[in-house]
Parts: sequence; structure tokens; C-alpha cells
Amino acid sequence: MIRAVLGSAALVVALIALPQAAAFGQSFDEGAAHYQAGEYPQALEIFLQLASQGDVRAQYTLGMMYDSGQGVAPDAAQAIRWFGLAAAQGNDGAQYNLGIMAEQGRGMSRNPAQALRWYRLAADLGHPGAQYNLGLLYQRGVGTARDDRLALQWFARAAEQGDSQAQHSLGIMLARGQGVTADPVRGLMWIDLAAALGETPAIQSAEQFAAKMRPADVERARILASDCMRREFKSCG
Repeated sequence: MIRAVLGSAALVVALIALPQAAAFGQSFDEGAAHYQAGEYPQALEIFLQLASQGDVRAQYTLGMMYDSGQGVAPDAAQAIRWFGLAAAQGNDGAQYNLGIMAEQGRGMSRNPAQALRWYRLAADLGHPGAQYNLGLLYQRGVGTARDDRLALQWFARAAEQGDSQAQHSLGIMLARGQGVTADPVRGLMWIDLAAALGETPAIQSAEQFAAKMRPADVERARILASDCMRREFKSCG
């Protein structure tokens, strides 16, 4: 299942995390303060002014506000416009959201191949949601030829950033030998990590795969998962 466009709570975090642009910093901060206070019309006015001057943070945020209808009626076409301007400046969140809209056919005709291109741009910039969704397209052969090897690679990149859905998908592919020689121990390790992060489907998967494995292998997988968690998912194999 593809991951959706960021909700309002996540956008508050995203506003804080967006890189600073000195020329517009104070005004953008004022807009962000209005947004976080739920004063969307005031925020919208500030962001429209800044976005017209090329502030990528304001362009991205306007895309979110038009998409979700905050301070303005929902308007997918306007969301696409502002996401497009931010994406052209290399904003990975905007590229990711354009990928979702292209895949779902919101504000445009459904276009999985275009979605794949947007996801790839964002994924190359390190966006874990885009990496995960890109892996799904390759796994399912949507918008491109099916390629389990590439799906595995993109799931792995997102998994190493702590994306629980990617960890679950990666674990299943490793355990089943999809795109790689089967490795049930490493597969269960990633599934266990996803379950530990609260990925509900992974809890059931962990039980199912563990039931088919030798107790010693299950124990090995859980030791590896604990070690991987300590290393924040990096270099876990």
C-alpha cells in the first residue's frame, strides 16, 4: 500500500525541518507560527507572497495546504502547481507528493510511469517514503517492468532509515528469496524490527515465519535484530 501525502500533524514537523532560506527566514517563521496555531488564512497569505518570490519552503507548504484544504478550498490543481515549483528546486517532499498524486490520479490522469519518475527523484535525494513506494512499483510491475532485485534494493534503503513498512517488505522478500537467495534469518530480523516499531502486519508475519524455522535460527534472527536496533538500522546486512 502506497504511503499517502503528509497529514497536517506531519506537516507541522515538516515545516520545522525544512531548510532555512535566509532571505525569507523571518517571514516564513511567521507563516509557520500562524499555521501551527491553526490560523490558516493568515499563514496562506504569507506563504503565497513568499512562494511567488521563489521560497521553496512556502511553495511546498502551499501545495500541502491546497491539497488538504487548510485555509482554502481543496484544489488538487493548485497543489500540483505549487508542488511542481518546489520539486523543480529539488524539494524531495514535493517530488514525493507529486508521485503519489500521479499514482492515485488526483488532479491529473493516473500515470504510474510518471509516479515512478517522481519517486525516483525523491528517492535519490534520500526520501524514505519515496524509496518505499518506488520499491512497491518495482515489486508489482506498475509503471515499469517487474523487478524484484530493484524492489529489494529500494526497500533496503528505506529500511536503513527506519521505515517500518520497508523493513517488513524487505524481510518478507529476504525470507522468501524474492530477488535474492532466500535468507530466513535475515528476513525475520527485518520483520522483527518492523514489528518492534509498531508495524502491525509485521507482528503476524513474524509469528508465521518463526513458526516455520528452527528455534536456533529464530533466536539468531532476534539477536541480529537487537544488534541492528542498537546501530539504528545501519550496516545490518
